[in-house]
Amino acid sequence: MTAAIASPLALLIASNALTFAGGGTILAGKHNARRVLLINGAPDAPPRGKLDMFVTEPRGTPVSGESVHLGETCWIPLLPPDKPGLYVIRSYTVLDSGIRLEARGLLTVAKG
Repeated sequence: MTAAIASPLALLIASNALTFAGGGTILAGKHNARRVLLINGAPDAPPRGKLDMFVTEPRGTPVSGESVHLGETCWIPLLPPDKPGLYVIRSYTVLDSGIRLEARGLLTVAKG
């Protein structure tokens, strides 16, 4: 049952970049909630703003989403889709400075 031991999923944010690290397989179903670690990668003060994260089907239909305010390292809830398959995870942010950042990754959802 290696699917239950998925690699960590992190989102690194700096003043000019937003990057997913990790990925792998997660188990389907809301009872298998995971967390994404949001890490401040800026060399000085953490970027401020709002981050929106969505999991979508390959055609772009949203399955789940979360929003957080930036400023500190934190955990973001990730509720896996109910059906197995390949999904896209997207994050968007607009920093208080006006800079817009986007990151995209792939999630494999296995039968739970």
